[in-house]
Formats: sequence, C-alpha cells, structure tokens
Amino acid sequence: MLGAEVTLTDRPPALPQLRDNARRNFPGGAGAPRVRALRWGRDQRRFPPKFHLILGSDIVYDPRAFSPLLGTLRHIVVPPAQALLSARLRGGDAGASRFLPPDVAPVFSGAAAAARTGGGHRDLRGDPPAGAGRGGAARPGVSDGGAGGD
Repeated sequence: MLGAEVTLTDRPPALPQLRDNARRNFPGGAGAPRVRALRWGRDQRRFPPKFHLILGSDIVYDPRAFSPLLGTLRHIVVPPAQALLSARLRGGDAGASRFLPPDVAPVFSGAAAAARTGGGHRDLRGDPPAGAGRGGAARPGVSDGGAGGD
C-alpha cells in the first residue's frame, strides 16, 4: 500500500469476511490493513482523528444510518483529512439520493456532490470546517469507511 497505514472497518458481523478478504489480498501479511469494528454513532471514540483520508463506497442506502454516519465522520474527519464517499443511486427518495448533499453540507464546509451521468452514482468530497482540528498530531492513516451503519 505504498507505506500507508490502512484500516478497514465494518459492523462486527461482517468482520470475519473482511478479515478473510484482507488475508487473501495480502498473502504473508506484509502491508496488510488492520480490520476493526466500527458501528456508526457508537464506536467512533475508539478511533482517534488521525486519518488523512476516509473512503466510503456504497454506504448511504439506509436513511436510518445517515445521522450516525455523519456523527462518526464529524469525529474522525478533522483537518487536513478528507472524506470521499461514493454511492449508487438506489432506494428512490429514501436512498442515497436523499443523503447527498443536503445532509452533509452542515458537517463539511467544502462539501461538493455531483451525480455521474450514465452510472447512476453520486460522489461526495468533504473537507471539515476550518477550526475543526484537534491539535497538530501526525495523521498517517487511511481508513475505508466500510458499511458501518446498523
């Protein structure tokens, strides 16, 4: 992973499969990512805000998870970090199309969302508001947001 420290997250029931996928993709363990449980809105305090980049793919399909996800992102994504989320538009008015961008605008000052034509995807890049930092600690990590909602 070119020297990056990578942490993959998901809900506890999905961890065995996530660990197996990581093991299969990193035989011998060299450069393998850490695998940790993350339930949005519950476990974020176990993750210090040290990550440079939070990646989430196809994680905003259940409206009940929007608020816990935003609370988790609010804690983990602090300057100079960025969150990049991508979601396939599905679920009609209740799915991802309802999440981006209005829900995110109050959380991330640089939030910008754009629907990709043809693919039915919506992508979001969020920068935390200025002054959201928590000190000058080094932030070496990369995190995959996984499907942490319940």
